[in-house]
Parts: sequence; structure tokens; C-alpha cells
Amino acid sequence: MVLTCHGIGGSINYDQVDAEGNYVCAGGDLGRDAVPVAWLREVGEDVIVLSHQRWRNAPDEWEVDAVGDTIYLVNELAKEYSFDMDRIYGIGSSAGTMHLSQLINEHPDFLAGYIQCNGMWIIDPDGKSPEERAANIYKPEYQTNGKTVQTTVTQTLSLQERENCFVSDEEIAVLKAKLKPVADARLPIYIWHNPNDASISWTFAISAYDLLRDLYHDAGLSETEINDLIKLYYADDPEYHDFGICEMHATSKLTVWYPWAMEWLLAQ
Repeated sequence: MVLTCHGIGGSINYDQVDAEGNYVCAGGDLGRDAVPVAWLREVGEDVIVLSHQRWRNAPDEWEVDAVGDTIYLVNELAKEYSFDMDRIYGIGSSAGTMHLSQLINEHPDFLAGYIQCNGMWIIDPDGKSPEERAANIYKPEYQTNGKTVQTTVTQTLSLQERENCFVSDEEIAVLKAKLKPVADARLPIYIWHNPNDASISWTFAISAYDLLRDLYHDAGLSETEINDLIKLYYADDPEYHDFGICEMHATSKLTVWYPWAMEWLLAQ
């Protein structure tokens, strides 16, 4: 099973209903997102795709448990459909990465492989904003959320060589401690992003990548083993233009244009 998780734009809006009370945006995740339908193309083997649509603004009294609901849904579908519970894969876009990262934190062995697209890794669900909840080793002045930036992959990655970009060692140690259960589970992860993504800063993508690499180094893994477990793909703008993708926050759409990316996920 491939579990795809849409961004906030694909969510069910509690306030948008028709005259009969039906939610007008039901199924919107399938209509706006290339990721679920991409698996209908030839990917080497048959898959069942689950694109579960999440609430954008459910009433507080519902006490929605998004992670619990996802686990429950997969287990219920396992009673009706034939798929290998040891081969459940995840691919998230934007807000969907926040959901799937929380799922992984709480259930590190649930997925067999994960692709994070144009997103961030949430390690503190109680934070007041996504930025406060996410793993980020860069100082705030290096974040680009909501800003128009023009940089290349080479320019972005060169910041890693400048030590004054990072928060304190003490803060990094706290982030690593919260991510350690994920590293202990040895979950293969592929992170995709664009340096000019103005919705979610490139710093969040590289932070999760670097933190997990550090944890694997701490555990004594070889470079080959680490490179098999955690990968980073930073796409420059021309790649998006080649496929007619006009927004740099739409990295998930780019990812599924590459058959080898989907084949990597199914190989885990």
C-alpha cells in the first residue's frame, strides 16, 4: 500500500457545504494532486493507493486524532484488501509531511519507506505554529517562508559550510534526542525540496536530513549504510519548468514524474 498525504489545499473544509449539507471539497485531494494518480502508471508492480482526505478545521469538540485515525483506517482496509502490512509506504506533500512525520514519530515501524516532499518534520506537536513544531537547525534569519527568493541548489547547500548559520549545540542536541526513535527504526527516507520554495523554507528539509545523518554517525553506521537510509534531492527551477510545473512548492508533482523515485520507494 502507498499512503499519500496531501497538502492543506486538499483538506476537507468544515465550513464549505452545499444546500444538502455535503462537503463540497470532498475528494479535492484527488483533483488537485498528481501524487495519488501517478501510481496508476507503470511502477513495476501493482499497488493499492490510499489518499485519505484530512480535515482542515474540524471543530475542537470532535477531538480529532489525525495519527490515530490514519492507523485505524489502514488497519480497517487491511481486512478488506490484500496488501502486505510490512510494505506500507508513505509520500507526503507540504502539510501532509507534517502529518506523516508525526505518524512516524509515534509509530516508527509503521512504514517501510517514506518520501518527504516540500515539507517539514514535526517533532513537537504542541508548538503554537508549524515553525515552532518542526525540526530546524538553522537560525530564523535563514528561513525563507513567504519570501520571494532566487537561489540555486549550489548556493543553498553552501550555507552548510558556514557555522554561524546554526542554532546552538544544545538546541541541536534536543532535536536529535526527539528524532532518535526514528533513526533507531532505520526507516529509509528520501527528502525532496526546492531552494526557492516560499511556502516551506529549504531549511526544514536540510535540517531533518542533517539531523538523521548525525544520528546514524553517532550509531556507528558506515557512509554507505547512511546513504542508503537517508537521501536528499534538491531540484533547481528548470526541472519544474521542463514538466510544466510553475510553482516551486509543488515538489511532490515533480517527484512522481520520475519513475525511479517511485521505484526507490517500492524497493524498500
